[in-house]
Amino acid sequence: MAKDSFSVNLDNRTEEDIIERIRQLAQSYVPQWHFDTENPDIGSTIALLFAEQTMRNIKHFNHILPRYHAQLINLLGLSLMPAQPSGTVVFMDLIADTMEGTFVPAGTKLLSMDTGERIVFETTAPLYVSNSKFVGGFLTKREDGRVYNFTQEMEDSLYFDPFPLFDFTNMKATGEDSIILSHPYIFDIENEDITLDLLGNEALLSKIRDGKFSFLFEGPDGFKPVSDYRVTSTGVILQKDFSCLVNEVNPEDGELIPHETTRLKMMANDSIIETISVDEINISSSGSPRKMDFVGNEEENYREDIFAPFSDKLDLYKECYINLENYFMKQGAQLTLEFDLYFDTNNVNLSQREVDESLKIIKRKPKNQNDEVGPDVYPDEVSMCYYNGSAWRRMDVEGFDIRMFAKGSEGHIKLTFEAPKDWQSVDVAGRAGHYIRFQLLQSYNCYMVPSIHHYPIFKNLKCSYEYKGEVFKPTEAVLVNGNSHSDVSNKVLVGESIDIFHPSPYIDNALYLCLDKPLLNGPIGLYVGITSDTSVPCQPFSLEYMARDGFKQIQLEDGTHNLSQSGVIRFLPPEDIVKRTIEEQEGYWFRLVAARNTTYEVIPPVLNQLKINAVEVLNVDSKEEQVFYLDEIVPNMSFDLEGKNILDADVWVNEKNVLTKEQMEGLMKNSPEKVHVNVDILGAIQNFYVKWDEVDSLEFSGKEDRHYILNRVTNKIFFGDGLYTKTPTVMDGPAFVVFVRSCDGENGNVNEGSINQSMEYLEFIGDITNPLPASGGNNIESFQNILKHGANLLSNSGRLVSSSDFIRDISAMSNNIEHVAVVSGVDQYLREYTNRINIIVLMKDFEKNSLTFQRLAPSIKRYVVENSELTISEDDVFVVEPLKVKISVDAWIRRDLSEDSFVVMEEMKRVLNEYLNPISSEGHHGWNIGVIPRRKQIFMKLNSVTGANRVERMEIVAEYTDANGTHNVSLEDLPNNAFFVVVSGEHRIHTFN
Repeated sequence: MAKDSFSVNLDNRTEEDIIERIRQLAQSYVPQWHFDTENPDIGSTIALLFAEQTMRNIKHFNHILPRYHAQLINLLGLSLMPAQPSGTVVFMDLIADTMEGTFVPAGTKLLSMDTGERIVFETTAPLYVSNSKFVGGFLTKREDGRVYNFTQEMEDSLYFDPFPLFDFTNMKATGEDSIILSHPYIFDIENEDITLDLLGNEALLSKIRDGKFSFLFEGPDGFKPVSDYRVTSTGVILQKDFSCLVNEVNPEDGELIPHETTRLKMMANDSIIETISVDEINISSSGSPRKMDFVGNEEENYREDIFAPFSDKLDLYKECYINLENYFMKQGAQLTLEFDLYFDTNNVNLSQREVDESLKIIKRKPKNQNDEVGPDVYPDEVSMCYYNGSAWRRMDVEGFDIRMFAKGSEGHIKLTFEAPKDWQSVDVAGRAGHYIRFQLLQSYNCYMVPSIHHYPIFKNLKCSYEYKGEVFKPTEAVLVNGNSHSDVSNKVLVGESIDIFHPSPYIDNALYLCLDKPLLNGPIGLYVGITSDTSVPCQPFSLEYMARDGFKQIQLEDGTHNLSQSGVIRFLPPEDIVKRTIEEQEGYWFRLVAARNTTYEVIPPVLNQLKINAVEVLNVDSKEEQVFYLDEIVPNMSFDLEGKNILDADVWVNEKNVLTKEQMEGLMKNSPEKVHVNVDILGAIQNFYVKWDEVDSLEFSGKEDRHYILNRVTNKIFFGDGLYTKTPTVMDGPAFVVFVRSCDGENGNVNEGSINQSMEYLEFIGDITNPLPASGGNNIESFQNILKHGANLLSNSGRLVSSSDFIRDISAMSNNIEHVAVVSGVDQYLREYTNRINIIVLMKDFEKNSLTFQRLAPSIKRYVVENSELTISEDDVFVVEPLKVKISVDAWIRRDLSEDSFVVMEEMKRVLNEYLNPISSEGHHGWNIGVIPRRKQIFMKLNSVTGANRVERMEIVAEYTDANGTHNVSLEDLPNNAFFVVVSGEHRIHTFN
């Protein structure tokens, strides 16, 4: 560290320097004399005495400035600022979940032995430690009413990936506003019209025309948008261009596994702001002519476009099956089969082998086959059947006759029938579905040989269907409102009016939190962890709980200052909280609701932890009372106090022999908080203690003022002379009692997890830990620092006029302050605010957390408002931390075989980390707020590393966060911002040959 400017010696010579100078002068002036310090003669002895006397004079001379400095401090009436205690947050947990909770009073002493020293912390507030745990939570967005998840699993110690609260840019909403309709077969068609009637709401149809709603059908890969839709006077006609869900066959028993009913989803594209109702919901569909999915029998498959249903040889009971599953399954629909009927012939004769075999048996001469002509064979009777689950039954088909193929008449055939209600699926050739079976029942002479078989041929067989004005009700109807589902199938089936879309119940930006058990007592401490990169403006909020008639607001103490810093939110649990199920999670619900209207643009705080059973602690050790007695009364008495780094003291002076009875009664009535009375068994006053006040000087104290001076350097207490100022006077009992509160200063800045013991018995308390390191601990003000106060006072007479005045005075307020800057007229994101004054403060321990800054910021703001030369409104003063610019360097150096490349690379990283650190250290001055190193400076610093070859290439990336999010840019493209402060990022050193 650089030497303090106030610790300057006027003469830095040592006694050795003086003796060496005498030796040099002796050689010049008296060369024949040998000046010897080991065996001195009389001349050497006189010279050594002279050197010793001169050294004493130099020491006196060097003490002149410190004496003047001390006189300056005394002249200005300054006193050393007391030590500052460190602080942090502590979590407490119960030993077992069987306990409902236990109470921990304020002032409970906790202990850290992390450094080997006994460091005492005290709780700053009472706490009820509950056995309740977090079991659920989510975020809601005001604009769309949607739910956003920020963690997959909730635990009592609730850690999660940090996320910006109420900034939904990178979050995906869950839930939707939709109605899902199901039917076993109406929707199972492709590229055909599907009618959805929504009766009784013309406004809804108008919104559909404007694209406010989407329609989706469920396919094998989930819901997919329709390929086309058009709005009619009663509803909408839809088409989809993808396949439906298909039936599957169980590989173990071959049984058909029916697919789930196809579903249609009507989904709102925008948030719903009012209830939308319809009087009735009807569905229907129609199908244009399509080819069969399957034509064939158990032995072979036929072509769908042209086939002979009974082959070219007519045999009794031959079968042909046809299937168009999406059409045939539509019960009640009118199906139409159309095809062109042709006949062809097949001359059936015995083969030569069959002839030869017959001759062997009957021993005849073979006949001339060419002379024999057989009969004509036709399919005389043909049945057309469907399967009803137990047997094949004939269908009632218009245009079909059992003998329609008997005469060989050709032409266009049209068959119309209603799909039977009991038509069931059956397996044919290993393929399950709804089939029509054509079966040859009679064909005269079909077995005669020779014969001429006239067999039918179906060409261009297609099927269409329609319902001819008949409409259907969906078999199932489910309303989806966000993530909640409600079944309204019964209302839809009976044709009741129904509200199909509802406004979201979530009308605010809010963080919902669910506990598994109620909070039975209080106060409760909810810790909210916020990353140190979070910047103000902050987010005003309210805390609410679920009561019987909805959410109600809770009165609270906000230790986060509107979510601008990590802290504890304290509140008393409500008695009327009730258990409710929200988003399928049952429990006791609380929510943090963001304020709707603010006077400034809100920067979302970045949350990283939530935890109940939290309490703030300070490194304060409240000592037991120290009782003082007087042997004699003398003016300006002083007494030694026990303790180090004394923060303050409560001094109670016994005035039983000074006050009259009436005066005592008056004090007890008007100022009971400043009186403490000891009485005996008979009620007589033994001691009457009155609390006295600390002052910096007794110069302006009057005869009736109860004042004392506390010297924190010498740990002494001083009273007045007893004549012009009061002093203790009781000699026949305790003269006064002192309660001292002290701290450990910088030693109290212990690591996280080190506060893990209690100095007193805490019933049912198990684990104790601090999730954050303690910070902000400061030793008593140094002599050099108070000299700065004196210099500042002489410079500005105690008034803040110029920016230099602000910087000097604020820098001297704490040893933990590293840099201060003042910027006016804009906020940290350079948005203009005419009257705004920003005090930018960088703390030495900024890398740990922001607790030190958070504790110091209010006193800085108060000091600025009270001491500014201009009239400054408190609302216009903002004490903020600088915006961190993380600079990361990638450098490429040529590998040198003569050097250890790894050692050189690590040294270069170390140099970069030190160089880009804003905090000063030995040999490093740090970086002021608003000053960013240039590329050339970093390049020169890297090339100065011993053993490193010249840097051949270097890439520098700067990462910063503003109101629009986090940005990564090259150093040259980094915008100018007086709020920026450089911090070291991730550095990589690359080598190449």
